[in-house]
Amino acid sequence: MWPEDKIFERGVRDDSLAQLVRRLREKIEPDPASPKFIHTVPGRGYRFLSP
Repeated sequence: MWPEDKIFERGVRDDSLAQLVRRLREKIEPDPASPKFIHTVPGRGYRFLSP
């Protein structure tokens, strides 16, 4: 999607999406350790459940 040299130039890492989801959970989840809104779907990605 983006040229590889530009991605690494900006510091994007393999776990960047996971880190963003973690920070989002910290902001919107009552208990980020037991998420109710953003679920991890193994082998697929993430699923958002509306409140």
